[in-house]
Amino acid sequence: MGEVFTMPKGQKARVLMFLQKFGSITPYDADKEFGIMRLSAIIFKLRNDEKNPMPIATKMERSINRFGEPVRYARYVMLEESE
Repeated sequence: MGEVFTMPKGQKARVLMFLQKFGSITPYDADKEFGIMRLSAIIFKLRNDEKNPMPIATKMERSINRFGEPVRYARYVMLEESE
């Protein structure tokens, strides 16, 4: 029988699960997968958690939007503990 998957409760837990599984997340991913519109606020909370701060880096990326215009967006990357 297939693996049973339970979605974590809370936005912080969902974003952390996604980062642990895929290594990075963008605002588009967060909106599409979880309906999270303010990913940067969740990343801030994960980075600054008093009990277990997460090592998450921000990498700015460039792309072209559907109107052919250049855009920049953040990709949040889970780092190894030693980085």
